[in-house]
Amino acid sequence: MDITRNRGKWKLLLFLLILGGAFLVTRLVADSTQGKEEIIATFDNGIGGVDTMVRNGKALTLKVSSKSAKIESIEWKDKSAFDYNATKKLEDGQASISLEKSFRLRLAAAYQTQQSLYSAGAGHYPLAGESTKSSIKNLKINGQAVDEVKEYVDADGHTWYLWYFKNLKLNEDENVVSFD
Repeated sequence: MDITRNRGKWKLLLFLLILGGAFLVTRLVADSTQGKEEIIATFDNGIGGVDTMVRNGKALTLKVSSKSAKIESIEWKDKSAFDYNATKKLEDGQASISLEKSFRLRLAAAYQTQQSLYSAGAGHYPLAGESTKSSIKNLKINGQAVDEVKEYVDADGHTWYLWYFKNLKLNEDENVVSFD
């Protein structure tokens, strides 16, 4: 009788391990771009080069061309840019932080990144990002309209709008964002 109960426990344990493994595989496959670097957009940067947006899983990297041949590219990364549900909730006003506050925080961090890019030889002040809303085409920062917006549909069928400023020098504080 004790052998039968132990055999039952082993079967249950084996079943739970298989179920857990299947769940883990499903979670890993859920983001079909994880581990693959994919060029999703290129932009003429206005100084004779091309800035490139690259996606790797949920991470977005902007590879910025330099003004000299000494530096091939400089990278600007956002590790959670392509979290569709979180981005959509934020843009729909359902997140714990407002879209405006999120944008202000993002621009404060972008200011520091821009300074590093420029001092490393970029020669311009690029700014780029992603949105789930087509209204991003009306984005203005400090009165300057976005230079380019490209539509990108990911492997999961989500539509993203990739926005890009060729040369937008941010203020250290008080950047004005509008969607007129």
